Amino acid sequence: MGFIEYARQSKQASIIDLDNLDFDVPQVLTPVPKENQDVYEIAVGKEFLLALFEGMQVVFVENKDKNYYSSIGLAKTVFVSERDRNSVFYKTINTIFKGLVDRDWLSDDDVEQILHHYPKLNILNFYSIENYLYHPDNLLEYYEIIKKPFDKTDYIRQMTDEKKY
Repeated sequence: MGFIEYARQSKQASIIDLDNLDFDVPQVLTPVPKENQDVYEIAVGKEFLLALFEGMQVVFVENKDKNYYSSIGLAKTVFVSERDRNSVFYKTINTIFKGLVDRDWLSDDDVEQILHHYPKLNILNFYSIENYLYHPDNLLEYYEIIKKPFDKTDYIRQMTDEKKY
């Protein structure tokens, strides 16, 4: 499964299913589409994968965002990295699992329509997960926890000034 996941994430790798081929006759081999969830059946049957994650909530996320979400420590939740937003979307609509993507440049109307049609897909309220890490309210809470001073007003002013350039 590790090789399949590596090939799915890599632009230079392909996945070729050699199962059920008759090697006594000439064959034309073509790569399996990487977005196809069935590609995992090459290594492990669907029944095993579903049993492996039974009782767990599986959430597909973009790129390396998995590291941020996994650090939260949500019980019985597994975050799985996907190459990009489209990959998360396809996994969400083609499986029983959920997806979580950055808002990026989506308007409020875009978000509302997407969530209406695809209820297993979640969209962040901000542009990206990193926006939560640097949000003034979250930083204020963090500094209060570690008992260090933080001037929220000055921070907002500095961020606003930086944005001008």
